[in-house]
Amino acid sequence: GGVQPSILENLQTSENEGNGFLDRMLFSFPDTKSARLSTKQMPEDQIDWYDTVMSTYNASIKRNIRYDEEGCIEPIVAKFTPNAMKKYLEFTWMLADMIDNNTVIERYHGALSKFKAYVPRFCLNINGLNYAVDSSVKLDVIDVDVLDKAIELYEYFFSMNQKVVENKKRSAQIDFKINPKKSDYENFKNLKKEITRKMKRKEMAHIMGVTIQTLDTKLIKRYKEEFGV
Repeated sequence: GGVQPSILENLQTSENEGNGFLDRMLFSFPDTKSARLSTKQMPEDQIDWYDTVMSTYNASIKRNIRYDEEGCIEPIVAKFTPNAMKKYLEFTWMLADMIDNNTVIERYHGALSKFKAYVPRFCLNINGLNYAVDSSVKLDVIDVDVLDKAIELYEYFFSMNQKVVENKKRSAQIDFKINPKKSDYENFKNLKKEITRKMKRKEMAHIMGVTIQTLDTKLIKRYKEEFGV
């Protein structure tokens, strides 16, 4: 479902980010635009096509369900083709390299780890939809074409994850002016108070992917550069 950005910010606590709660969500974060009324309508044939595909998808999955003697559903095990498996392993290694080499900040490490499992799930859904419109497709075989589409979904959802974090950063921007009548120490102390008011330092450090001590060091350095002290 949908959620307002301000509500989303309330969920972006250091606890929720640290325990992986937010990494279990897939976000779509479109640019905000005002609604514009229009007399245009979606063509009926496109509506009918979508309805047919969804109905066929649902029916095709139900048709392939098998039960054992105890009435439990027997799983359909889907496997990658050799080429798809090779590409999937390369994909997971790429994610591991991004984490190990700190290509991205620590805030994204949990999400990248989750995508190792999400991509195969994307494959199952994509392959199921393909099966709904083409009976020659095998439900238990995941080929490279399906994997490529799943990786495209990863790229989209990871970019949305980054957008959510960047939105949090923008909301945490500090508007601080130096008071020439006060000492450098007092000005810096007031700057830290403003940061605490706007956002907990722990949360800011987590978003930046650093420790609180490193954050303080960066603030001192930035303060000196900004005010020439």
